[in-house]
Amino acid sequence: MRLTNRIGTWLACTALACGAPSPKAESPERDDPKPTSTATAPVAPVTPPPPSIVQLRTGRIDPLEIKEPVTGTVEAHAVRDGWELVVAQLPAGWRSTAFPNHEDHDLWGGNEQWLSQVIVHVAVPGAEAALNFALLNDSDPTPQQMKSSVGPPPPKDLLWLKRPVASAGRPLDVTLYTSISSRTPGSIVRVQLPAYDQLPSATDLDVRYTRALARYIQNLPDSPFRSFALTSLRRAARGTLPDVLEPERYGAWEDLMDLGTGRRSIDLALQTNSPLRARATERPTIPISKLKPPELNIPPYEQMLAQLGTAVPAEPLANTTPADFYFARSKNIEALFDVLDEVDSWVTPAVHVLDTKMQRLDLAARYQTQLGLRRTELSRRLGPELISELAVIGSDPFMRDGSDVTVLFRPRSDTALATALTATVQLTARPHGGIESKELRAAGHPVVFSWSPNRAVAQYKANVAGLLVVSNSLGAITRVIETSQGKHPALSSEPDFRYMLARDATVPADVLAFAGDRFMQSAVSPISRVLDARRQVAKSELLRVSHAALLFGWLHGNPATSGEQLVKSVVFSEAEMRHFDRERITFDSGSTRIGPRSAWGSPASLTPLIDLAAPTRVTTTEKSAYEAFVRRYQGVWAEALDPIALRVRIQHSADGTALGAKLRVVPIARDTDMMQMARIVGDGRVHPGPVASGFRLLLALAKDSELRRELSGQSRSMLGRTLAVDWIGPYAMVGVLDDPSLPNAMSRSDWVSQKPADDEEHHSKFEWVFDVPLYAALSIESSKGAALALAVLKERLGNFGTWTAATPYREQAITEIAVEGEHLSLFYALTDKLLIVTLSEKALHHLIDLVADGKPLPKGSTARDPDSAQWAFDLSGVPGGGLWTAMTWAIARELERADNDNFAQARQLFYGVPDTASDPQRYDAVALAYLGAIPVTQDGKRFTLTRAGVSDPVRGNDHAPVWPELPVPGSDLDRVLQTLQSVRSAISFDTEPSGGSTTPQRSLSVTLEAKRSSAPPGKGDD
Repeated sequence: MRLTNRIGTWLACTALACGAPSPKAESPERDDPKPTSTATAPVAPVTPPPPSIVQLRTGRIDPLEIKEPVTGTVEAHAVRDGWELVVAQLPAGWRSTAFPNHEDHDLWGGNEQWLSQVIVHVAVPGAEAALNFALLNDSDPTPQQMKSSVGPPPPKDLLWLKRPVASAGRPLDVTLYTSISSRTPGSIVRVQLPAYDQLPSATDLDVRYTRALARYIQNLPDSPFRSFALTSLRRAARGTLPDVLEPERYGAWEDLMDLGTGRRSIDLALQTNSPLRARATERPTIPISKLKPPELNIPPYEQMLAQLGTAVPAEPLANTTPADFYFARSKNIEALFDVLDEVDSWVTPAVHVLDTKMQRLDLAARYQTQLGLRRTELSRRLGPELISELAVIGSDPFMRDGSDVTVLFRPRSDTALATALTATVQLTARPHGGIESKELRAAGHPVVFSWSPNRAVAQYKANVAGLLVVSNSLGAITRVIETSQGKHPALSSEPDFRYMLARDATVPADVLAFAGDRFMQSAVSPISRVLDARRQVAKSELLRVSHAALLFGWLHGNPATSGEQLVKSVVFSEAEMRHFDRERITFDSGSTRIGPRSAWGSPASLTPLIDLAAPTRVTTTEKSAYEAFVRRYQGVWAEALDPIALRVRIQHSADGTALGAKLRVVPIARDTDMMQMARIVGDGRVHPGPVASGFRLLLALAKDSELRRELSGQSRSMLGRTLAVDWIGPYAMVGVLDDPSLPNAMSRSDWVSQKPADDEEHHSKFEWVFDVPLYAALSIESSKGAALALAVLKERLGNFGTWTAATPYREQAITEIAVEGEHLSLFYALTDKLLIVTLSEKALHHLIDLVADGKPLPKGSTARDPDSAQWAFDLSGVPGGGLWTAMTWAIARELERADNDNFAQARQLFYGVPDTASDPQRYDAVALAYLGAIPVTQDGKRFTLTRAGVSDPVRGNDHAPVWPELPVPGSDLDRVLQTLQSVRSAISFDTEPSGGSTTPQRSLSVTLEAKRSSAPPGKGDD
């Protein structure tokens, strides 16, 4: 459904204002609202204090602890890898002891499939970090039994245990911890296994254990590791796992060409021996010159600049910046530190909250380490004495995977800054084994390369055109040098850059960022897209080595120490230690250079595209994939590439800090959501006025707006005729109050996560919405026309509900429409400024107060007003208030859904590299080196390994779930909301000079104003 249809229907139904008077319409009946003049504002009534916010149910559900132990029987055992491997059968009838309250799952009937999926962790004394588990209702047929007409053996409940070999054969006393669901606690069962020292060692236990482990992994949440492990275990089990693997995964090679990062399905497919992975080994035979980039129209920026008539501000650092690089300049070092402080305080936590993967990438630390630059209190104090101006530049946008980052410093003293940077790189490299340096030549220019043994530090430094240049990329610093030599065009001479500098020259900016046509063209070029696709395949191959190392630990109880050990094991092969292009992959777990690495980089930091050899030939698959990418890309961006300029400023005061940003995109491409938003509101403008309390969406409504036409069309569907809407004023708005009734209503929904009640009430799925303090309002050009329109509406829709006069408020008439059988009432009032429709009288009274007290309301405006907008979003509240509480609950519930992936990754680490469970620094280092990211809980904390398995230190696990008070202190959500005061974003679609073009040019302007109090933000455990 189109965006206009959705918004039009929404406003038409909630505003109840979709018609103008019929020529024969009668006057409104007595219970219809009359416009009330505000010349003499009625005295506000005394209102009762707001209700308190209800408390969500919190606490822990304790698992059922079975006092009496059960006795099992050891079936087989064997010694391997310094461990004794044991398989034991649980006794008949143990289920009635372990699951006394779960008869509803039909444990004892014929349908016991769910029991096979119950996760059981087993704690074995002396082997707490080893993977010990149970498989319930499990059948393990041998190859002969599978071929036999008799069929598989009856299912059993089996324990698979490891313990130190010194205890082999002795009695075992283990504890089972079952996990069923997050709302159903598990049980704790002690199992005693008598001595079995007379039992001979089994010769086939390795294969049986491999099959059992595969079935255990199959019950875990889907993940790339799971896909790899099931594929490898099939090979290790010698072809005896026909019922374990899902069908082969197929991915689209074209997806690897996309500029986005949503490639999880491709990651899953690339972990198996799928055709997708096999295509990477095709021989490249087609010249890359055969691949044609998107054909794009570049606006006439020089002519547009001449028509703009504004001087272009100087940007000296752009003279040394290659034209196809992005550019982010700080006017001084103090401004940069201010921006970085705000990013640390609330932008980074907000990004973590919005990124439901809840992983730590440590990008800032990674790039600072590579560059040999550290932010310290000393650098903050000395920076202004050493640096007058700086810029950060780079050639591609793939920061998560691995990109070149170059810093241009304009020093106040060459010698002093060079000395400071030398000391800084040595300090940065100290935890990474120290530093080595040598001099290179790049484009005939001297460059000093400094690196640590693990290459965490990789700094290239040169003096270029009066600047000190520091980069993590030899390719990037070479391009900068060649640009200073005139071998490549500089950004400062690019027409789009010059136009964007002049376009908002009066907007104050501590930091200016720009990405232009050449940068976009480079990102979508055949070389960039093919290299990036190959790099993604290479990353998947690096991750396969990581997954093999982790699976080795799962199988053997000890971590893999080298690539040679992996190859000798049953989980990997020599061929898999090479990339598709035959490049060698190394693996190490003992030094600081841990994890898989190759010329393509590591899972946490791939080699920048600019440092990879540009391909001259491509495969048939790559050619087809790029052509498909071009068709998709050109279908959306056929008119232009949309250069982007962002200006950021920071303002401090006694009350707190204000972060301001202005984004300009010129021009807007056709058939995008942005152009659709522009058509909805037309050319209308509105001055938003003060930031509204709560949440508010404000739309300008021009006379020719698509939304007005949509409202008129909705009147036909609702009333059977098309009626005029010329009585509607210049704007519409919808919002929610910052009021306790908002979270109180949400507390009855599944939008929140709380401890189940013993006698939990069952509500209608959406009934709680009717108590939300939601409002919609239309500004009024003609109150008389609006009143007559409401009369027509009542005449046509009178049977929709019971229309009655509610108790007036401040002499303002109010109408209630009660819908029988739905427990729903709508309230509306018509003032001389607004037609207001709400779900609650409280919200209606709030807006009536604004009108009656003469408080500033939005008003129609023009494009000449710099504070005008066509769309505006307001968010304002107080810590602990209704809106912030509701947001906390809703966000926490959404993040809860992502926990399974993170639990799975923590499980991989704990059992693959056991010492990560006891050493947080080791956990972080192994996670980054093996997986490229650190899995954390939804509150930003590290997972723990308990006797009951992997656990969230705040929220427990499915064995014993915990519902904490929200927000959790120190969490990212807490850090954002405890100081945030308000956020406003205003969107406008501005007319630009045509430049002689027959196609009108439009730009997108987005402003953001965010304010936070001066109270220091909370700190997480990172």
